[in-house]
Amino acid sequence: MGGGFDWHRRDDRAGIFSILGVVGQISGNALWISFVVSGIVALLMAYNLAKLGARYPSAGGPAEYLVQGFGDGVLSGGLNILLWIVEIFALALYSRAFGEYGRTFFPANSPGVLVNILAIAVFSSLLLLTSAEQGQSENLKSSSLE
Repeated sequence: MGGGFDWHRRDDRAGIFSILGVVGQISGNALWISFVVSGIVALLMAYNLAKLGARYPSAGGPAEYLVQGFGDGVLSGGLNILLWIVEIFALALYSRAFGEYGRTFFPANSPGVLVNILAIAVFSSLLLLTSAEQGQSENLKSSSLE
């Protein structure tokens, strides 16, 4: 598929749910200001990605943009690896936060590590299920166009 759709960036949307309580504790009554600022940043990023997707229609996403900007070399490859490392840390943060939320469904004396692992497994399986369903729908759409 062409365009700027970047499927592995879906995890960014989970951040609002996993860190909302922390942001609320830190900012207190000024919570709405953080939402306004982050909304503006999100709009600017969406505009940027839309322009890049229109200019370089590819399924490569950020990796393709790095190659277009810096050439096919060590710099773009290194930055792409850095992007993957950042993704791993972001997923770990979200998994940890969702694991903590998952603890509310277990007795208070349950081992924290076990509860976190179970919550991570549940959310990961939901993500895989969603990805599989998306793949099937894409297959159906492409076969109906032929």
